[in-house]
Amino acid sequence: IKSGQAQVTSIASVESSPLGLADQPVLEALTLPLAISGEDRLMGVLIVGINPCRKLNKDYQTFYSLVASQVTMAIQNAKAYEAEKKRAEMLAEI
Repeated sequence: IKSGQAQVTSIASVESSPLGLADQPVLEALTLPLAISGEDRLMGVLIVGINPCRKLNKDYQTFYSLVASQVTMAIQNAKAYEAEKKRAEMLAEI
């Protein structure tokens, strides 16, 4: 994750891993960094299970990358809203 790239991680040893389609256990997860462009620090990490019935191909990984981008944008919007709310409250106090 420090590299800023998505990684596939085995979760086969996790006892409480969820079941996928056809009650098959999810054995792998994809970890995707949530990064703000222009910043060195990561905002967080999105961890998603990989369907055991479907190979992780480029299209499947692109889908998850788009989900990670949307999550990042939602967090940025929430932070911007909170900052604007604080500014408005400080202005109201003046």
